[in-house]
Order: sequence, then C-alpha cells, then structure tokens
Amino acid sequence: MNRKMIRSSRYAISLVLGIITLPFSFHTAFGARTVTLKPINGKVITVIVDGKNLSYYLLSKTNPIKLEIDGPAKIKIQTRLSIPVQYSTIEKYSIKVSEKDKVIKLQSTSSEKSDASYNNSKFIPGKIRKFTLEVPEGTHTYEFSLENTNLTEAVLKFNSISKSKKGKKDRITLEPLSYDKVVTTFIKEKLLTYYVCSKERNVQLRIIGPTRLQTTLRLNFDATMKGTQPYAISIYEEGERVLLKPLSTTKSLGINYEGWKDVVPGKTNKIFLDVPRGEHTYIFILEETAARSVSLTFSIPKSDLDNED
Repeated sequence: MNRKMIRSSRYAISLVLGIITLPFSFHTAFGARTVTLKPINGKVITVIVDGKNLSYYLLSKTNPIKLEIDGPAKIKIQTRLSIPVQYSTIEKYSIKVSEKDKVIKLQSTSSEKSDASYNNSKFIPGKIRKFTLEVPEGTHTYEFSLENTNLTEAVLKFNSISKSKKGKKDRITLEPLSYDKVVTTFIKEKLLTYYVCSKERNVQLRIIGPTRLQTTLRLNFDATMKGTQPYAISIYEEGERVLLKPLSTTKSLGINYEGWKDVVPGKTNKIFLDVPRGEHTYIFILEETAARSVSLTFSIPKSDLDNED
C-alpha cells in the first residue's frame, strides 16, 4: 500500500469491538469481555437466591426466547425449570437452540425444586443448570425453546465472554472513494462515522489485498417502515458481482444520526469479503428493500497496511 495513503486522513485508526444487540455493562477479566445479555423478547422474572434478587427471562412452551449476538463469542446459559409446588420428583426437560429452522443444540437435563423462590409466582425455581454455546463469527439470532417436558415454563439467564482471536490486532477504518453522504452517531460516548449508500448513489471503495474486508451496515428506516426489514448488499468489481448478501434488521433503540432526523438507524449487520492480492475497486449496491439507503463502515486489520501497490 502506498505510504502516502497510509498517512492520509482517509484512514482513521479505530479499535473494532464485537457489538451486542444493546449496550450492557461489562467487566474485563483475563483479557476477555464478560457481558450480561438481554434477549429480544422475554418477560423479566425475579429469582430470589439467599436474599438476592436475580433477573432471569421467562421461557414458555408457547413463547420461545430470541437472542441476537455478534460472534465470535461464547454464551453461558443458566436455566431453571419452573416446578409446581405439589411436585416432589426430579423433572426432565430440554432447551433447544435453533437458528433459521436449524437446530444448533439440544441440551437435555433434569432438575428438582431448589431453595430459591420467585417473586409472586405459583411455581418454585428448579436447581440451576448450565450449558454453553459457541457463537461463530458474524451476527446470529438464536431461538431458545422448552422441550421434552410436561411442565410449561422455565427461566433463562444469558452471559457472554467475547473470544479474542489469537494474535488479533487493531483494525483501521477505510474511507470510500465516493458515497451519497457522511453521517455520524454516538454509541457508548464514542463518535462513529458512516458512509451512506443510497438508491441514487452507490458507494465505491478502493482497497489493496490480500486482506479481509469487514463491512458494518445499518439499514436506514423511514417513517413508513415497521418491524423486521429485509435488504441485500451486492458488491461488484469491473461489472462482475463478487458477493450478494441477503440481510434483515430492525430499528435500533436509542441511536440516532447527528443532524439527520428523517431516518432511524437499524441494528448492525456485518459482512466479510476476502480481498485477493493487488488493487481492487469495489462498488456497493443496496437492493431488495423498501429502504432508500444504508449506512456503511469499512475496516481491515492494521497489519495489512503493509500491503504495497
């Protein structure tokens, strides 16, 4: 890569962190990031253990719990079967984890009544059972279902420890050659810059490989768009499509663009493109959506700045 370009303002150094659906408090332990996760749905249930109030999420046979998370990560799931007071036997149950109708994991276990209690419930919490789930790279939406039991409810609690790749380095952000407009937003007190790809004007990016390009996207919702919205991103080089990625998202909560109030940013999606050796100019096109635009950021590993023209 041209050394003058390295010094250019087109490249702003930024540390790329995995983004969970919503911002939650976390602490650092042995270099890993431990996060308490909030699912997309699920009523909060208070479990009282040794006088302490702990928050779990209600899982019933008729209402699975959905959880969105960015990988790579490792989810720790704590489960408690809700057992009627009159029961005195050990009860079997399973937690099924699926993604897009594919069963990722079926965790079967058994439990009995514990010394814990619910706040205002006819049930007794079962003894705690735990299992883990490895989350691969990318954004995933998992559905948790209660299976293989005659009982109707359980409660779940989610925690995640983000996995750091061995030898992982900082990433740098790239500024595209052309775009519709630049927008900014504050997330966790940090100013983030996005480049808008609209139906009227595509985004064009010059990059030198070999490297792996990460593109973070936020679909822009107007007042007519409700619920989950599908969209797709096509990437072209010299008139040939090198990637078509169907995606979907919902509105973000509490996130807005500075000075652009006509739209609401969607929750983030990420796509990856392995860039071959040499110079490449990619064109990003928004397709298959009612939205008029999508906001993009681009990043590569900092170590790949050593690539030469």
